[in-house]
Amino acid sequence: MADHHHSGVPGSPSDSADRVANLLDLGRPADALDECGRALTLYPDNSELLALASMCTRRLGRFAEAVSLAERAVAAQPGDDYAHGMLASAQLAAGRPDLAAQTAYTAVQMRPSHWFHHARYAECLIALPGGRDQALQAAQRAVELAPDEPRAHGTLASVAYPTGAKPTFEHLNLAEAALHEALRLSPGNAAMLHDLARVRLARADHAAHCRGSLTPS
Repeated sequence: MADHHHSGVPGSPSDSADRVANLLDLGRPADALDECGRALTLYPDNSELLALASMCTRRLGRFAEAVSLAERAVAAQPGDDYAHGMLASAQLAAGRPDLAAQTAYTAVQMRPSHWFHHARYAECLIALPGGRDQALQAAQRAVELAPDEPRAHGTLASVAYPTGAKPTFEHLNLAEAALHEALRLSPGNAAMLHDLARVRLARADHAAHCRGSLTPS
């Protein structure tokens, strides 16, 4: 998930950040990282640029570098919830969901009114053993804060029925309902249509398994 909103003055760090964010939105993380690098030579301690550089390297699969850049962003501006959020995403991508959940919770505490922090916290929690109940609470809070945001509903669905999880009808029902709402808000969203197909297939398989287990031997 990306979470960037800024209106920059030409020639300022925020103007550079806007260009980086636009390149990321276009699916061009390498070009975005180049733009970030140029801006960081002028503003080496700018927290927003460091956080965006972390996002760029994460999308390029350079996870250790993403963590390092996000740590620099947090060090440059310890009170910035955005920097903490980027660090949590980098830590999760780097295979440290334990650290990621702690960092994501810090971002939630800093700005509890922002749905995106709760959604990210949910994504971190679901990666921890036994974290589903807490993850569901966090994802549901994201939906409460942003009922018109399809990504919030998509996060709830992915937490209710993560890939590889053992299905239950309760969780499959929750996931399917969340995806229907996400698709109502964002019709034709390819990723969510794929997830809906995955959930429906899991429901059919689970129903067949339950029927099979009830068949007398």
